[in-house]
Amino acid sequence: MQQMNSRPKVVVHIAQTADGRISIQRNAQEGQWERVLQSVSKDATPFWAKILREEINPDALLTGSETLLVGQSRRFSLPEHLSSYHTGDSASLLEDFIPEKSKNETMGWNIVVDSLGRIMWTERETHFWGEKWDPLVLVSKSTPLAYLDQLQKKSIPYVIAGHEKVDLGQAMKKLNTKLQITKIAALGGGKMNGALLRAGLVDELSLIVVPLVVAGEDTPSSFEAVELQGEGELPWLLRLQTSKVLDDGTVWLKYVVLEKLGDQDLRN
Repeated sequence: MQQMNSRPKVVVHIAQTADGRISIQRNAQEGQWERVLQSVSKDATPFWAKILREEINPDALLTGSETLLVGQSRRFSLPEHLSSYHTGDSASLLEDFIPEKSKNETMGWNIVVDSLGRIMWTERETHFWGEKWDPLVLVSKSTPLAYLDQLQKKSIPYVIAGHEKVDLGQAMKKLNTKLQITKIAALGGGKMNGALLRAGLVDELSLIVVPLVVAGEDTPSSFEAVELQGEGELPWLLRLQTSKVLDDGTVWLKYVVLEKLGDQDLRN
């Protein structure tokens, strides 16, 4: 686990089934997962929101672009209206873009990782959680310049971290030093959670477990990442801090992420 003195605390907060699924199928329609949750546990979604606001109380929310693209085509092509970007001066685009107005007036940040430039940033995406929770995009140096140009024209802040893809560790340090963000709630999906876990950036897990089993070989799960490599890479050890059971069988589990298991743990 990386030290938090130079980065925000990261809490993965997610509603899942008993078998760790966060949807009923890959490429589910928008709102389908929420309707299933509501049919099984009417308290799951409001309880998830209550925990997020009152127990976690983050400075920022973090999602991957996949989350905002639910119900839309995942096949990427640079939007036509961005293809007309022509300039010989890209230096200003390849620097962090954080307008002073955004820093001074926001109550919190809605952060999305989008190095491919897939999100169009219409009103739907910018109004995520309250009037003063402003969008911020994590991009890389390989993000299309046309996309960065559009973000600047729309006054949407972005932070550059990494070359071919977003370097989450570097991004976290920048969010802390440039915006004084001290706590982030990672709201999924599974690929984002998996990337955070593999980078050693997850400090707590907050799981709303509903009494439902989905299964399926390709059904999205809470953590999706590359496989552990050989015998030298082992799982993370957790410590349960809080548990609460609702009347309908939904359970809230709060874990602290401690450290990776070592060879001595396997021998004991």
